Amino acid sequence: MKYLKRIENLSTVHCAILHNQKGSAEEIAQQLEMTRSSLYKYIDELKSFGAHIQYSRKRNCFEYTIPFEFYLSIKTPEVELYYGA
Repeated sequence: MKYLKRIENLSTVHCAILHNQKGSAEEIAQQLEMTRSSLYKYIDELKSFGAHIQYSRKRNCFEYTIPFEFYLSIKTPEVELYYGA
């Protein structure tokens, strides 16, 4: 289940960026209940999938510079999970 928590956190960070959650990296990390270093780790992981992310000082948030979607579906006879926004 460690991987599912990682996927949930990745999806949470994606949603925060997608919806322009305001604050410094430290503040956003606190709002998402993770450390600042974890926030940057998930941002780097999204970038490894092709996401173009920057921090806008003017808007006080992380943002995608080109549209990016993140979806993941896991389906077995026992489990059906869907992540993304």
